[in-house]
Amino acid sequence: MRTLPINVRLDGRTVLVVGDGEAAHAKLRLLAKTPARLRVVAPDGWAGLGDWRGRVEVTARAFEPADLAGVALVYAATEDAATDSAVAAAARAAGVPVNVVDRPALCDFITPAIVDRDPLSIAICTNGGAPVLGRRLRARIEAWLPQGFGRLVDNAAGFRDRLKAVLPEVADRRRFWDRFFDGAAGDDLLALSDDALGARLERLAQTAAAERDQGKAAGEAGGEVLLVGAGPGDPELLTLKAHRALQQADVIIYDRLVSEDVLDYARRDARFVHVGKRAGHPSWGQAAINDLLIREARAGNRVVRLKSGDPFVFGRAGEEVEDLTAAGVAVSVVPGVTAAAGCAAHSLIPLTHRDHASAVTLVTGQLKGGGAQSWRGLYGPGRTLAVYMGVTTARDIAQGLIADGAPAALPVAIIERGTQAGERRVYGRLVDLPDLVAVHAIESPAMLVIGEVARLARDWPAEALAPLFAEASNT
Repeated sequence: MRTLPINVRLDGRTVLVVGDGEAAHAKLRLLAKTPARLRVVAPDGWAGLGDWRGRVEVTARAFEPADLAGVALVYAATEDAATDSAVAAAARAAGVPVNVVDRPALCDFITPAIVDRDPLSIAICTNGGAPVLGRRLRARIEAWLPQGFGRLVDNAAGFRDRLKAVLPEVADRRRFWDRFFDGAAGDDLLALSDDALGARLERLAQTAAAERDQGKAAGEAGGEVLLVGAGPGDPELLTLKAHRALQQADVIIYDRLVSEDVLDYARRDARFVHVGKRAGHPSWGQAAINDLLIREARAGNRVVRLKSGDPFVFGRAGEEVEDLTAAGVAVSVVPGVTAAAGCAAHSLIPLTHRDHASAVTLVTGQLKGGGAQSWRGLYGPGRTLAVYMGVTTARDIAQGLIADGAPAALPVAIIERGTQAGERRVYGRLVDLPDLVAVHAIESPAMLVIGEVARLARDWPAEALAPLFAEASNT
């Protein structure tokens, strides 16, 4: 983020608007919805104050730095570059945040497009770069968001103290609100009267307290673990269920390959624990991760175990499920887009194709404990191999498959950081696979797609199946 969206309390505080044109009028229309004291400085005053007369203090003269005394915010809206710049300079000297209309470079703060459902407000900010787009997005949200949402917020606020008495634990209250706002109670909350809404809140709170007490009597901690697939890196490949899990998690335990863009979708006040593993580096062992999951769940937390790709495809989720189940911890799995599917799709490589491949095999390039994978019988005519974690074992992969009968010139695609901003794709022959990895300095994570379908990649080069030494000599 280039700017930090914040809400400023204006009760009993003064906001100054300098100018008397349409831009100044627009700012005053917005500010009149707040409880701020409003002050205007303009050379000719404002003859057309209309309904604002009596609400706005007007000084009919040119701006002076002394006008900033006691001011919380100032808007420069004279539509004259020199005057606006002078106001901005004086405001900064006085330590007063300033907004200069239509001059983002002079602004200390930016007024976003605002969806007003008081006390609920939603801000859309383009950092001054595209205000028309901000207004269009605001219109779309306003069309979707009913006016009654503000009343819903007021009722929730009024119930907070009562809920603390019924559910003293923060985690219990958070789950209550998740359940309430997810509509778990049934019919449309906005259609209820205030009395009916209050009764609904009380009934749900009592139900939540009873469930908590029953769980304690049965010796249950109340926590749970969700094994969530984060996909291959592009945050837009998260499922709706994965996004909801991230928003509701108390603790997020994530792997090295989970991208920062995906983590941005998580609840900001969740606790994040990085347990990534990397060959040759100190890291968490699987047993320690399993113990951590059990411990956090038994503490009553909603735990998201976030894994790149899909948890059940080379994600060790099976081992975690076994230990969690044996420990009596509630566990569920949210599948994700596995790397083979995501990387191939982004490269326009069909893993199966009626003319080229009627079967696809997902295989890891390395085994538990560093053991060598057996490549016997894995390749055959009309098959595709999608190899995970094959960078460091590229030589063994090529030699093993060729020894088992795979053609030396079989097409290969290497997709590094697939679906992410730094994605690279390298193509060539199976026999050259280890040299392709070395020449192009391929690093993990990278997916190998081996088979005739690799030729169908969006950017497959005509010379991809030429001997590698010709390419290396020009590098």
